[in-house]
Amino acid sequence: MWRLVYVQLELPFKFLSDEEWYVGEARQLLDGHAWRWVLPPGRPTALHGPLTSILFVPFVWAFQSATSLREVMAVLGTGTVVLLGLAARELGGDRVGLLAAAIAAAFPDLWIRDGLVVSEPVATLFVVLAVWVSLLAVHRRLRPWHSLALGACAGLVALARAEIVLAVLVLGVAVVLGRARPRAALVWRHLFLVALAAVVVVGPWVLYNQGRFKGTVLLTNNLGSTLAGADCNRTFDDLSIMGFVSPTCTIKAVHAASATTSDEAERSSIMRRRAVSFVEHHLDRVPLVVVMREAWFLGLYRPGWVVHVGTLDGQPAWATWLQALTFYVVFAAAMVGWWRHRRAPWPHWLLGVLVVNSLLTAAVIDGVWRYRVTLDVGVVLLLALVVEAEWTRRHAAAPPSATPDRELAAAP
Repeated sequence: MWRLVYVQLELPFKFLSDEEWYVGEARQLLDGHAWRWVLPPGRPTALHGPLTSILFVPFVWAFQSATSLREVMAVLGTGTVVLLGLAARELGGDRVGLLAAAIAAAFPDLWIRDGLVVSEPVATLFVVLAVWVSLLAVHRRLRPWHSLALGACAGLVALARAEIVLAVLVLGVAVVLGRARPRAALVWRHLFLVALAAVVVVGPWVLYNQGRFKGTVLLTNNLGSTLAGADCNRTFDDLSIMGFVSPTCTIKAVHAASATTSDEAERSSIMRRRAVSFVEHHLDRVPLVVVMREAWFLGLYRPGWVVHVGTLDGQPAWATWLQALTFYVVFAAAMVGWWRHRRAPWPHWLLGVLVVNSLLTAAVIDGVWRYRVTLDVGVVLLLALVVEAEWTRRHAAAPPSATPDRELAAAP
């Protein structure tokens, strides 16, 4: 219910935003102009993954207003809460499942993007589904459908947010190696199923793009502009924005690449090479920049600037401030609890994959909060386990109440 209320509080639909791209491409699909820019001259585009737009085609056909489409996204986010509860129940029982669902429902990191038609809620849904399937495979006999489902989830995540796919693939490989060893033939069979499902899901999009662009397109054409905005003089030298992303650098890189070619894939390749070359010539600054990226990512540096950037994407300032403050508490509680219960029989490998994936993404790209998808899932599961463990420990340590017979014997 809260997600549906929050949708009404989001800022107005913004032109030339990520949200406009996803909705615009869904409308283009309905009009028979698949994956072309909505602005003239309508060149081919693969700026973002296709899954979000594909999922919204029937809703774009049924609803005309942007608010109605955002309400659909809110319902999708509610499905993520339910799946998180099911995954957590598999992880630690009914109480852990209820705790995880309650935390996920209230956690701003998970609902703040649910009010926008963007890719993060879609990716989160399939990450949580992959976690649930992984836990089912760990706690039961490994079946072919487990491997196929994990591969399919990896493919779907890749079509939503490409930087997350490695985490899902690692989960799939870890599950197979953990459950199928020492039978080598069984290991290879299940690894093949994971790879097969991922290729079947991603393959059509990859093949479709090969004939539309001059350069090779694996998933999207936005890596070049992303790196160009994150690896430049401003983000390496200017302390006020070091480790974050500079819109000025992005715009300059896009203009320079556009002067050379109009092909989106080639432009991305030019900007990517430019960013890599810049990093190679400033390796001495990389350690400090990585530290600053993690500081941005964890909300420890200039949260007010991140709030400002969030309003440009359509998020209300008050919601983004609430996101920042709540994240401090939730993340700190989860990490401290993880350390206190580090010897608990939890699947630490799974939680570690989720947390480390986001931290590595921030280190390699930039400290933008939208890369927290796997971190948020891991933190919610971990905090539910921690609360349950603390509850059990305190009640186990409490002295038993005196029985009536003992009370009478103790009376004078």
